[in-house]
Amino acid sequence: MKITVIIPTYNDAKSIRQSLLSLFHQTDKDWELIIVDDGSTDNTQDVVQDLIAEYASLSGQIHYLKQANQDQLTAILTALPYVTGDYIYILHSDDYIPEINTFEQLKRVIQTDPEYDAYIGNWYIMDEFSQRQGVKKVMPYKNKDSRLALLYLWLGRNLYVDVGLFRTSTFLKNIKESYLTWNMPFWVNFQTNQLLKVKNVDFIMYEYRVFSGNYANTELGQLNVINGELRTLVALMKTKSIPLYKWQFILFRLLNKLGLSQWYTPIYFNQKEKHPGKVIEFAVRKRFGEGYKTNLFLNSLVSYYKQPNQRILTIKALPTELPIYYGKDMRIFNQLLIEDNLPAFYQTLLLEMSQGFSTIQCKEEDLDKLQTICRFFCIQPEFKVF
Repeated sequence: MKITVIIPTYNDAKSIRQSLLSLFHQTDKDWELIIVDDGSTDNTQDVVQDLIAEYASLSGQIHYLKQANQDQLTAILTALPYVTGDYIYILHSDDYIPEINTFEQLKRVIQTDPEYDAYIGNWYIMDEFSQRQGVKKVMPYKNKDSRLALLYLWLGRNLYVDVGLFRTSTFLKNIKESYLTWNMPFWVNFQTNQLLKVKNVDFIMYEYRVFSGNYANTELGQLNVINGELRTLVALMKTKSIPLYKWQFILFRLLNKLGLSQWYTPIYFNQKEKHPGKVIEFAVRKRFGEGYKTNLFLNSLVSYYKQPNQRILTIKALPTELPIYYGKDMRIFNQLLIEDNLPAFYQTLLLEMSQGFSTIQCKEEDLDKLQTICRFFCIQPEFKVF
């Protein structure tokens, strides 16, 4: 039973050695490693190559790939054609596998309960100096429709974790689409709202670094995070409606702080959300406050849902060289947005969104691309072909 470890890395020369050693020292040796260097400009490659030379007996299990900088989700996608393991474990290059027998423990769980698509567990939290600061407990997983309602109530924020041990076949069939391509929680098939079979293990299975300089704490990082959260909200509001949304959110947040969130089941209906504008604006304000109004995308999105109308937007033709963005490309898009360098077509579309429309009319050859664009922009208009 082989585990494929995928390490996306970018300018982590200071920490990747320890990340690799946490793998090299595993008591279970039936693994392969795929490192995808996402365009590092420091000496990451030298550090990795020196360590591989030091552990020459393991070199046959290691693949080192390098690509132009495209962000970590694309880096993981780059690794997938090289995967030969039965299971996939994603390890970021500033994090660690917590104990030398972690893989041994995971394989024992699989032998006992082999029917699961993924295995998740609690984390050690460490600071920038690699000192453990405590344990992050992961909510017990439930394969129930009410968990989708809870995901919707939690503003599209993942109830569980993005990392774990994943069955390779499930990863390629489902998780690749939900988590990597669209930056949404891995445990939901958002086309069918079906949940994967996931098991919580009873030991720490990841060691995660948290500090003020984390990428997720920057403006760009926050924009990237909310991009996936909003897409998740929009996908769920097609089939979920939560009365007294704001008050139920406050109650759930309180229970979460008290460590009781796993016991909460929201009041909800399996029907289309009646007040999508209020939900979207509430979610955006929670991340950005009133500052969202200075961001063209966020302001246009809130306006789109708060001021719906039956206007038909006609798009005669897409520009030939127009880049098409997926969730994995959010950093590229948001960087252009911050720099006010978005392609003219996207700036125009965002202005049209601020006025609201219900239908897009387009040529048949542009339909697939426009549907992808709208999914990236977190809107769900009807389409008519002319």
